[in-house]
Amino acid sequence: MFFVLLIGTSGLVLAQIKAKVIGIKDGDTILVLDKNNNQTTLRLAEVDCPEKGQPFGKNAKQLTSDLVFGKEILYYKTTSDRYGRIIAKVYFDKDQYLSEEIIKKRIGMVVLPILQ
Repeated sequence: MFFVLLIGTSGLVLAQIKAKVIGIKDGDTILVLDKNNNQTTLRLAEVDCPEKGQPFGKNAKQLTSDLVFGKEILYYKTTSDRYGRIIAKVYFDKDQYLSEEIIKKRIGMVVLPILQ
């Protein structure tokens, strides 16, 4: 399902896209499948988790998996990174913001919020 939201008078248009989480690449990168069976890699906005091979990288990946693997999510593209991944704000369980939940639950690992 696709919706368009107009925010304020700035003319900013954000697309809300519904998808299912089918893979967790690491703590801040997920793989989703949309209604047209298109797979998209999303890098979470506003958070940076340890990568594979770094201390607590497995913990970060497991936390993200526990929160959203197999779930329907809504995401809003904010930009793209240098690797071509979509940077997105991801929401699950109606209104929970994934990046915020990761920061709240970062027990035993280092997760830094990214200020924009």
